[in-house]
Amino acid sequence: MDEIKQTDVLKRFTSGVFHKIRNSLGIINTSVQYCLAYPNGKEKVKDHLENVAKYIKNIEKTLECIDAFSRPLQLNLKPLLVKEFLDKLYYMIEDKCRYQEVKLTEKYRHISSQITADSDYLEEALLNFIINSLEAMPNGGMLSMELSVSSNKEDVIIKIVDTGPGILDRHLNEIFDPFFTTNENRVGLGLSIAQRIIDAHKGRIEVNSDLGKGTVVRVYLPLLKPGK
Repeated sequence: MDEIKQTDVLKRFTSGVFHKIRNSLGIINTSVQYCLAYPNGKEKVKDHLENVAKYIKNIEKTLECIDAFSRPLQLNLKPLLVKEFLDKLYYMIEDKCRYQEVKLTEKYRHISSQITADSDYLEEALLNFIINSLEAMPNGGMLSMELSVSSNKEDVIIKIVDTGPGILDRHLNEIFDPFFTTNENRVGLGLSIAQRIIDAHKGRIEVNSDLGKGTVVRVYLPLLKPGK
């Protein structure tokens, strides 16, 4: 990452931390002030104390994500059979998909390609994309996990396809920015962390989306060639 881009990311990161924590503290302060002013308003006091607990939890979640985002990645790289790795993810999300009435399909078991990867970090990165897809389809839809090899035989391509509402064009260039989120219950660091992980694996990410049709995420990772 060049120095100008790194400085820009740091500014946005710092600004995001400031606004997330300040907003939560503002709500906590309002609730505490109400409880102090009206200590006998039992129902309202209970509501405000629940607010305090909720936004303290939000601050804790923000700090946990900041820690994960700022911590250096120490990859434990090993040869990884991609279809077995995707099988693990498939079974992890199968019950959640069934519960949400999301039809889960796969197109990867016919490919026996290997990559060099840290399976734990790679799992974290891909789960971020999958969770986003599932959150975009609370009332059902379709989710597909697919695998192919690039035409130049240099990369494997892991593709995650959903039939959610899609992403606005103006947001596509922002989804990997620290703290960018359209969900008030999310911190907005998941995709930033995912991008760091894929970058560390010398890979890249492409996201295409059509409003009303869904989103396609492609993760390119260097193919482990025979003899290496």
